[in-house]
Amino acid sequence: MDPAGPWFYNDPESSRLDKSDADFVQIIHTNGGGMLAGCVGLKDKIGHVDFFPNGGKHQPGCTIGGSWMDLLTGGCSHGKSHKYWIESINGTPAFVSQPCSDWTTYTKGVCNACGQGCLNMGFHVDRSLEGTYYLTTNKHQPFALGAVPSPRYQPHYRA
Repeated sequence: MDPAGPWFYNDPESSRLDKSDADFVQIIHTNGGGMLAGCVGLKDKIGHVDFFPNGGKHQPGCTIGGSWMDLLTGGCSHGKSHKYWIESINGTPAFVSQPCSDWTTYTKGVCNACGQGCLNMGFHVDRSLEGTYYLTTNKHQPFALGAVPSPRYQPHYRA
């Protein structure tokens, strides 16, 4: 869940988390990027499946007052990865995600078809699918939205 970035940004796979560490590695990126952007997680695609909720950089409600507030308030975005995982256990509503190349393409609605298949992030992940997946969440619990967004979906928040 949101693997640590500082001190690991440039390390080889043998020194940090990657998909060779287990039969199936699911990554939930919630605060990926550099420290100067107020982020502490790895943004690289390193798992069998990499989820990028809300773009994977800053989560809704964590940047009030600027991106550095995310870190100053105790790593709000970084900490949401485990909250999403815990909520996913009950599975209702699900954290439905779509395969897509990047956040910008996702928010433009270009990835509206599930292609190889939409995927539930978290506990109920389908281990037969691999790739990069994007989804949006609510600002507060319940975080999961359940349904796949319609084409030209625009997230209800901006980081």
